Formats: sequence, structure tokens, C-alpha cells
Amino acid sequence: MVQKENDKDVQQLPVLTSEEYALVVKTIDSVFEADFDKALPLVEHLINTLNPQTTGTAFKTLQSVLKTIWNYFKAINLVRTEGNFIEAYNLFHSSAEGFNVFGFKEFRDLSIGMMTYASAVIELRKSNIGQALEYLTNVKKYLKSEGKYSNKYNFFIDHIEPEMLFVSGIKALNDLDYATAKTLIDRASQVAEQVAHNYYQEGKPMYYTFKGYSLLYKAIYTFCRAENEFNQFEYDKLAARQDLANEAIQAKELLDKGDIENVMVKNSIHIANAIANLLQVIGELSSIMQRVFRSTFKPDIPAIARLKQKIDIAENSFSKAGYELVPLIRHCGQLYSQVNNLQWLAKPNKKDFGALSGLVSCSLFLPLFLVVTWANSTFGIKLKGSTIIEACISMALIGGFGFGALKFKSLFFSSRNKKS
Repeated sequence: MVQKENDKDVQQLPVLTSEEYALVVKTIDSVFEADFDKALPLVEHLINTLNPQTTGTAFKTLQSVLKTIWNYFKAINLVRTEGNFIEAYNLFHSSAEGFNVFGFKEFRDLSIGMMTYASAVIELRKSNIGQALEYLTNVKKYLKSEGKYSNKYNFFIDHIEPEMLFVSGIKALNDLDYATAKTLIDRASQVAEQVAHNYYQEGKPMYYTFKGYSLLYKAIYTFCRAENEFNQFEYDKLAARQDLANEAIQAKELLDKGDIENVMVKNSIHIANAIANLLQVIGELSSIMQRVFRSTFKPDIPAIARLKQKIDIAENSFSKAGYELVPLIRHCGQLYSQVNNLQWLAKPNKKDFGALSGLVSCSLFLPLFLVVTWANSTFGIKLKGSTIIEACISMALIGGFGFGALKFKSLFFSSRNKKS
């Protein structure tokens, strides 16, 4: 999807006087030196106020150059506010061609770099992680510069670095290489935190955005690892972790204070919320599974309702974050079914309960009868045989049925009434 750099000689600017050429360069500099949120309005203002009488023969060149710059900053705006990387890709491609025509190699490479970044995100949304990682690696190639805008290029490279490391970590997770994934995602988290401290002041939205990303990366790793451990029945390990959802909860709190006009940040908030709820479900469900295996589970406890509610919240949050998260929405549905099945399977059957209680009572009768008979003979208690049998049957029924043994009381009362 990424266009190759044209190795042919580029078409140079139309013949301009040195003063006119200086005017073109000054115009470009004024826009690229502006803050990102001010650049697009500035370009539009320059286009609307461009005067052929004052610019002379440079008018058409300036008009075309400003249109090329507009394409570039409009693409950035689409990425930031709408997450529309397909349209942004087309605009970055147009700006790359425009800068190439006018001979501005530095800005051409910048446009190709951003176009490559858009391609990486598009492939990532298609779950083509290997291709996305290759594109992200190529971004650096186009953004490296020794020119006067090298600081701007370094800015882009530093901001893309955490995402590159994170995507590499996701690829390792897909390969079930958890050791490599943890190393890469921990590094992505560290670099995101460095971006927050190196480029933004505490209290600014972008500071909280990258601090939030730093924790979100870790939360996603925790979620993937917890899912794997849950499927391997490591319930003791998961139930013991009281902090399982902490990173996701903290990530959401930070992202809520971040650049919420950015659609990618909005989606990240939904993802953090979903993961926080699912991690809580995994932790509580692991605790319940412990009790199931230890035969202490009561299926009517309120925890089941809480789990279902958290799964609903997670599913709703994923649905708000975009169509590419449909697999995770389906995963929530499967988890909901799993909880329902657990509740159904753990509920004791009345017939089974009666059969098991009867077996326990029968098993208890003989040892009780032997012990009571031995005690009666050894200690000279002199109980009648019928009394010994009734006592042993009563204790065996209580041992098997508990309070349910009261339903057999009529047997004993009726036999006594006949005797009297």
C-alpha cells in the first residue's frame, strides 16, 4: 500500500526570482513551525488571503504549495479527530507527490513517513500485525533528517516508538511467546512515559494521554496473560492477585484527562474500561472456580450477577471502540455463556442429592452399629437391641440428610405408638 520513493529527477520549481523563492520558503516555514492544532487554520487563512498582485509570478506556485501543505495537515487532523486513516493515507500521498514536484525532498519524506504510518494502522486494524510492524519500521527511514526540521522529525519518531514496541509485543503474544512479549511491552510502557515527561508538562492533556498509554500497554499484556492462565486452570494464582485490574483502571483514569478530542484516545478509554471489567471477572471467576473444585460453591450468590454485569460493561465498551474489536465482543459473549454454564452445572440436582444422601446414610449405619454395640457390651449400658438399631439408624440419617432427616421421624413415632 505504501508508495515507493521516486528515484527519478524531480521537477523543480518554476523559474522564480530569489525574492519570490524566499517568499515560498518563508510561507512553508511559517506553517510547519506552528503548533499542530494551529497549522491547518493557518494554511486555510493563507489560501483565502493569497493575493496575485502582491505575490506576482509566485502566485500559482504558492497556491499549489499551500494546497499541498493543506493536504498534509488535513490528513493529520483526520487521524486525530476521526481516526480516518484511509482518507488520511490518500491525502498524505497527495502531499508527498506535491512536495516531490516542487523539489522539497525533506517535506516529501515527511509525507511518505506519515503515509507509511497510516498504512501500518490500516493493516493493524485488519489484524495483519506482521505487515503493520514492517510499515512502522519503515516510518523511521523516512522521518530521519539532518535538516532544520530535524527536531520535528525526532518528535514524530519518539511518538511512534512506543507503538512500534507495543505492536511487536502483540505479535509475540500471538505467537504465545510471553517472555518476549513482556520485555517489549514493558519497554513500550517506559518509552511512552518518557514521551510524556520529555515533551509535555504535567497537567496537559497529552501528558496524561501518554501516561495512560503507558499503563494501558501493561494492562493489555496482563489481560492476555490472565486469559491464558485461566484457560490452564491456574485459579489459585489468579484469585490471589488482588491488583489484577489496577493497571487498566489507572489507565482509564489518566486517559479520561487526556486528549479526548482524539478519536484514538476515546477508543483507548473504552478499551481500558472493558479490560478492567474483564480482569475483575477473571479474578472473581477464578475464586468461584476454586470453591467449585473444593465443593463449597453456592450458585445463588450475588457474585454471579456482578460477573454478568461486568461482562456486559466490557462488551459495551468494546463495541464503542470500533468494528476491529468484534473478536473481543464475541469473546465477551463466550465468557457470558461460560458463567451461565457454570451456574447451571454447579447447581445440585435434587435426585442426585437424595441418592448421595442415601449412600452416605447406608455407609454410616454399619460403623455406627458396630461402635454402639461394642460400647454397650464393654461398658454395660444394657440398651435393648431395638433401641440400638433405632439410634444407629437415626444418627446415620442425620449424617446423610442433615436436617432433611426430620422427614423420617414418622417412622420412629409410629413404631413406638404400636409398641405402647
